[in-house]
Amino acid sequence: MTRLLMLLPFLALACDATVAGKNDVLRFRYDADDNVLPSAFNTPIGAGLAARVEVFVDTGSSTSNTVEAPVLDASSSDAAVATVVATAGNTLTLLAHAPGTSEVRVQTTRGDDVFDVRVVAVTKIDLQHPGVLVSDNPPSKGIVGGTARFIVALKSAAGESAVGFGQLDVTVAPTGACQLLDSEDIGFAPVRFGVAGTATLTSLGDEPLTVDIVADADVTELDMVGPGAVNELVAGRELAAILRGVTATGEKVVGVASLATVASSDPTVCTITPNEKLGEGAYLIVAKAAGSCRVSATLGARAVQHDITVKAK
Repeated sequence: MTRLLMLLPFLALACDATVAGKNDVLRFRYDADDNVLPSAFNTPIGAGLAARVEVFVDTGSSTSNTVEAPVLDASSSDAAVATVVATAGNTLTLLAHAPGTSEVRVQTTRGDDVFDVRVVAVTKIDLQHPGVLVSDNPPSKGIVGGTARFIVALKSAAGESAVGFGQLDVTVAPTGACQLLDSEDIGFAPVRFGVAGTATLTSLGDEPLTVDIVADADVTELDMVGPGAVNELVAGRELAAILRGVTATGEKVVGVASLATVASSDPTVCTITPNEKLGEGAYLIVAKAAGSCRVSATLGARAVQHDITVKAK
């Protein structure tokens, strides 16, 4: 596990592939902040959902292949299929309306280009327990009042994968046990845990998913995987950390990351920030400069902390 956590930041960088537009002027990809393994850009968007597209231009440099291309304007050739609903920096947001294909024209400060967007009807929402890359095994419980990111995979009637975020077709029983919030990232859906007990989430075309929810008092300690096993870093290196709650019987609990206070004792030496692209309760520790720092998480009277020594390059 520790070796995987060390490799995850580099794996993310290796998977940030872009695709050339029709005129070979710009390059495009789905927002890579959503996943450590971004979806291929030819993956269709699910009808009724949205997707963010990042725009780049080739540099021709051997050290940096692409740079951001700030978007000036973007439009869809068929508004019945998809529309551009927002632009910000080098990112545009598409809203998919109905199955079909539309051509998206993009004007940037670095040139203009075109790409096709395809929309399909989603007939299955595969909702899975939270985790890092894959669901926790066994599934973690949820903490009352907390919010956790459940893993989502979308499929069409033909079994083709789709992408998109927004309001997903999921029902919850009993009412009030938990609440499915509108997703804001491809591949994840946030669920807020309401009351202790068992909740059943039934998503479109999929088998019901059962979630056990525990009271705050049932979480007796916090656990942070990553630091501890690795207590030395070289300046400039990164380490992923995973935060979970733990019950008196040793069961893992998700949702604590949305409630806990997580900090570094000396941000000039090392920082710790949420890294949701890795999954639920994930953080990224970055070694900044030689010295010592302590990363910690606190939730009420429960706390976990690890000391890290950073060495100069």
